[in-house]
Amino acid sequence: MTNPSLTMSLTLVVALVLNLMAKLWLSTRQVRHVAQHRHAVPSAFAHTISLEAHQKAADYTLAKSKLGLIDLGLDAITLLGCLIGLALPSAVKETFGINFLAISLALFAHAAANLLNDYFDHLNGSDQNNKDRITPFTGGSRFIQDRIFKPTQILLLGITLILLSTVLGFYICSQTTWDLIPLGIIGIFIAWAYSAPPFQLMSKGALGELAISIAWSLVVIGFASIQKNAIAYEAIPIGIAFGLIVSNILLVNQIPDIRADQHAQKL
Repeated sequence: MTNPSLTMSLTLVVALVLNLMAKLWLSTRQVRHVAQHRHAVPSAFAHTISLEAHQKAADYTLAKSKLGLIDLGLDAITLLGCLIGLALPSAVKETFGINFLAISLALFAHAAANLLNDYFDHLNGSDQNNKDRITPFTGGSRFIQDRIFKPTQILLLGITLILLSTVLGFYICSQTTWDLIPLGIIGIFIAWAYSAPPFQLMSKGALGELAISIAWSLVVIGFASIQKNAIAYEAIPIGIAFGLIVSNILLVNQIPDIRADQHAQKL
């Protein structure tokens, strides 16, 4: 009889590796090609498309590719947290469908937090004034600053993803255990409060890093709890360790943004 935990673990590992390899390869090829041909309109369209319109389209494609590289790393971290929670020993394992929905919830919540961070960093000016960023890894996605999306569109998408995550969370709880509700509330609160006033945890120093650690710890703890239909207290130490690792990675990643953050009074 096939072990559902092993099947799901192997599926996640394969998905993680293939996702990283495919996105990196495709994005690298696309960026190289667009950058090489940005200076001239292809001959087949030279009479119908102006150079300005062609360059604007090229810039949009390059910006979109940058966001894809950001998503590449973020998706990998999220999937890794889910995999750790799934791999912890448990006498009971949930179905593939519930696990798939749980992974989707984690990805949606993470994306929502990043979108909200982009929106509020636009309002406080830190992304606009960031001259030391290392594109595409620091300084936000730049979609607002490059006028690809309006600030209200970014905010609306972030709120939509939070609402979608909430709906998925309630459904997963109804199929597993309502003990997960406190974890979900904390996770959604951090996703919003990290960037949004009046909390703005991102500008509260160590409190912001603590929030990140807790959020990522909940990915591991929550996924492990889903498997056994009860809070997996044994997953807490591993979850905390994972959360601290992610927090440290993001802390180092913020170093190029120091001067812009100081100017926006985030530090």
